[in-house]
Amino acid sequence: MTDKYIKCMLAEPFDDKARAKGVTLESIVRDWGGKVQADFKYDGMRVRAFRIDGEKRIFSRPSAKLPNGTDYTDQLPHIVAALPDDWDNYLADGELFTGSWGETMHLVRSGPGSMPPEERMKLKSLLFDFVDLEQMDTAGCDPTPLYKRRQVVEDVAKRSNGVFTPAESRIISDPVELEAYYLEALEQGLEGLILKDPKSAYYPRRKRSWMKLKPTDTSEGIVVGFTAGTGKHEGRLGACVLDWNGVKVKCGGGLKDKQRDWIWTHQQQVIGAPLEFVYQPDNVAKARFLRFKRFRFDMMPDATVMAGFPK
Repeated sequence: MTDKYIKCMLAEPFDDKARAKGVTLESIVRDWGGKVQADFKYDGMRVRAFRIDGEKRIFSRPSAKLPNGTDYTDQLPHIVAALPDDWDNYLADGELFTGSWGETMHLVRSGPGSMPPEERMKLKSLLFDFVDLEQMDTAGCDPTPLYKRRQVVEDVAKRSNGVFTPAESRIISDPVELEAYYLEALEQGLEGLILKDPKSAYYPRRKRSWMKLKPTDTSEGIVVGFTAGTGKHEGRLGACVLDWNGVKVKCGGGLKDKQRDWIWTHQQQVIGAPLEFVYQPDNVAKARFLRFKRFRFDMMPDATVMAGFPK
């Protein structure tokens, strides 16, 4: 074992630099042996829970000023109690999440005794890795492959009486399915996906064997058409077709069902409306994984035509 309270493993961004090196969803699936573990990416607070020499401690991510991170052990007694006692020297790596960043920070950072214990139980304790510190080599790596560590995560969650929940995850072999799962995460209001090589070791630093897939920019396009929905969206809007810098792109992610219904039945009012979207740049001429953010009513000559658009 190296440092007592090791840092957490971080994902490399799937961004312009990665794409410039030829990284694509297709190459990730291929290079990782045909399988990718895709975890939902939550807008929560990363925490590291340790049991070392019989002592349990919970820390935030470390920083330059706080090499171990902030100690939240006293604020989170229900999580401390749920950590396994039948083995020692491990790291439970996860995230605290409520759906609201502000509420998450309030529940975690408020001092011990500042609120009823059941109030902090609103925090979802998402567990996505479990590291045996006894296996750490001189390079600070637990070589146990991720798919075996995931089995431990699920076992620990089952034994926690509902305190821990495994982060939602799926093994995917098809780049098209991977893209669809990414859009599903955005539809649920999540940040995106963390792509992981199921064979990857755990390193307390950033590694390319984990990659972060999330929207990275915003822009506007003009609505010029529509596509019909399929599957669960049959009978309503599938996507708005936009003119974006002279390029036709489709934006369907991020829309609520009631918004899809309204647009589908008010197409004439929506044609010509400026639509702001979040996207992941592909190159100067393309945008990938578009997600609806809002209509720019402030840019419309007569916004009253969109007065009934649901929030």
